[in-house]
Amino acid sequence: MAIRKLTKVANSLGITFPVEMLKTANLAFGDELEVEFKGEEIIFIIYLSTNQIIAIDATQ
Repeated sequence: MAIRKLTKVANSLGITFPVEMLKTANLAFGDELEVEFKGEEIIFIIYLSTNQIIAIDATQ
């Protein structure tokens, strides 16, 4: 688990991730994520180039 702060990106807010976390999730610049909200949980769904889908529970 990592605690992250929201950062300002132009007129929006963004979340940055540590390099170790990106490597573990096999994510790179330009990859697409879907964000789902389930109650108080946030789920990131990663779309890989092979059309394989991986879900990451952000609360764990």
